[in-house]
Amino acid sequence: MAQNPAVYGQMTLTEDLHLIIDRASQTLVNVRYNTQMLQFLVNNMMKIKQLPELADDGSQQFDTGRKNLLKALESGEHQIHHHAQMFDLRKFYTVEEAKHVIQTVCAALRAALQHFEMGRNLLIEIKIHAVDINKDREFLAQQLRFVLGHGDPVPNCSFLREWQTVKDNLNEELNPIKKDDIDVECLQKTRIGKGGSCVVYKALWSNQLVALKQLQADGDDRDAKLAKFAMEAAVTTSLCHPNVVHILAMSIDGIILMELADDTLEGWRHKVENLDKISKLSALRQAASGLEHLHTEGFVHCDVKSSNFLVFEDIPAGYPTVKICDLGITQGQTEEWRKTTLTAQPGTKRYMAPEIHDGKRHSCASDVFSMGVVMCEVMANCTPYGGVRIGALMENKLRGAMPCRLPDDYPLDLKNLITQCLSLDPDERPSMTRVREAVEISLKNIN
Repeated sequence: MAQNPAVYGQMTLTEDLHLIIDRASQTLVNVRYNTQMLQFLVNNMMKIKQLPELADDGSQQFDTGRKNLLKALESGEHQIHHHAQMFDLRKFYTVEEAKHVIQTVCAALRAALQHFEMGRNLLIEIKIHAVDINKDREFLAQQLRFVLGHGDPVPNCSFLREWQTVKDNLNEELNPIKKDDIDVECLQKTRIGKGGSCVVYKALWSNQLVALKQLQADGDDRDAKLAKFAMEAAVTTSLCHPNVVHILAMSIDGIILMELADDTLEGWRHKVENLDKISKLSALRQAASGLEHLHTEGFVHCDVKSSNFLVFEDIPAGYPTVKICDLGITQGQTEEWRKTTLTAQPGTKRYMAPEIHDGKRHSCASDVFSMGVVMCEVMANCTPYGGVRIGALMENKLRGAMPCRLPDDYPLDLKNLITQCLSLDPDERPSMTRVREAVEISLKNIN
């Protein structure tokens, strides 16, 4: 999909458009899944080749149409290219996600063509046919069931060897923790947490108290959610670190058993009155260390917030142990995966970096912004951005408002660190290694 800088952009608009369309059409044969919907997309893209030569008349309308049309086609080509790579459980598109993206691209194509008189009569379809959606849904569901060990693959499907490799790799990653039958006695069904499609209970397993995370998934997307759930367990298990939550066991049917924490960082800072600076900085140093490890290993958390750090209080050291958790939407940090996306990005708006609101993908830098919000919250012991409505959050972030007012007696270097984390420019934010080191220095100075 890489463009030749010596050629691309130096041709006529029509030649540029045809180049993108031809590349997309040629790549379609290598698509691994969501094939019917992507064929629908390519069919719409091919219609643009019916246009006569589009001559630049120097008008603003032509320039706007050119930019929008190229952008829409490139977005479509990006989707086809992504689906033509070896299937990756960490970053695959569910049928609903692909449907949303493809229909968004088709709508953008139709809108861009309105800038050209000759393009207004082209019939660009937007709504994908239900029969195509269902075919893709049935195919992906059966392949995911095969990967999870619940059935056979689609007969005579292309790239079967690759699908077998995906299955083998998942089994290898889950081997240390995978149990075919987990004997768990829930203690009066005590629910201790809920988020997304999962409920967390306190439970008894092998004579120890554990946190039982159970997937609540039914309907058409159950297999996709089970696959993502399995990948959460695989990613978490691979991140062996004292400040990353430890998984004890998991079942491929949608159960993860984890070490049971005493609280979350959010609950801890509420519950413990008159926390001293050393306790707060000690907790934040560990939180930063856990997130730093994710970034070092090539992952982006995507939902950094105080409730996603667990606090374990019963330890000999005197200060609680803090561990990052909830890696269900963690993404692989690749250059392609950081590009602007047409899919809604996960996360919690109160902690979300400004660029995510603009449609950018999560990155290490957006995690750092969220960590800055958490640091401010813990040090000031207040709800970030107070009682500000969700709709006004973005306005507050864009004008550089601090999430909480830090006490005047706090070290200036710590305040400067938080300000840097909250920079509107992602490139100006420090790395998590720099954040962790700076917190350690503040902790040492106070000691």
